[in-house]
Amino acid sequence: MGGMYVFPGGKLDEEDSGEALLSRMGNVTPADCRRSLDETPKRDLTAEAAAALFIASIREVFEEAGVLLARREGEDHYVRLDDEKVQQRFSEWRLKLRSGEADFAQILESEDLELAVDNLAYFAHWLTPSRERRRYDTRFFVAYQPEGQEPVIDDHEIVDGVWRSPQEAIADYRRGDIALAPPTLRILEDLGSQSSIEALMDWANERQVWPIMPRVGAVDQKIAILLPWDPAFASTEGEMLEGLPEPHPMAEGPSRVVLEGEQWFSRGQFVAD
Repeated sequence: MGGMYVFPGGKLDEEDSGEALLSRMGNVTPADCRRSLDETPKRDLTAEAAAALFIASIREVFEEAGVLLARREGEDHYVRLDDEKVQQRFSEWRLKLRSGEADFAQILESEDLELAVDNLAYFAHWLTPSRERRRYDTRFFVAYQPEGQEPVIDDHEIVDGVWRSPQEAIADYRRGDIALAPPTLRILEDLGSQSSIEALMDWANERQVWPIMPRVGAVDQKIAILLPWDPAFASTEGEMLEGLPEPHPMAEGPSRVVLEGEQWFSRGQFVAD
């Protein structure tokens, strides 16, 4: 995704499912994490693997954006990093984490912190179409920004950062100020459908999530990313997830993302019969 504006994130590391981090989730257990992630038909997900998805999300946000979704044991608020000495200390931890001098579990143990896993709301699951060379199986979470923390890019994996509402980010994209991948655009549109941050968090916590794996094809002489409920999906070549209810349980809103000129646009509100 070089050159694209994306949400903080990354791949699972082996340590994310290790006991050192699993033991730092407060009152949340791996089984709790597994219950909160809806089933992907015919793809097994262990409790430890489910917990690792939450842990990796928190770790990557800290690595890339300097935001740490963690708290002291017994406290109900995130750790604050606005004290100058504390800020410097955690900046050094980030550098050590990136260089391999320290791992995430060591940081949490040294600072006596537990991961605020229960503050993450799971709200989307996208899989890359089978025709793409590089493929991803990605879960998306949302959380409140901690008070006393400011996002700071790592200037390594991330070379620029912006703090925008979904509507502002989409407007930036339409003006050509930033580049977005189609799934990021669609997720911003979903996030922007809510009237407030509080409404967004309630929506995400109550939403039942099903995996979405699109197909890519030509529709009306335009390249289109077709979501599983689009009428043209069945006649377009590509892999599909088996075992999902029909119509697709997430069949809402636009059913395709179409390349028009140099930008992607969500189109149509179709539900296949």
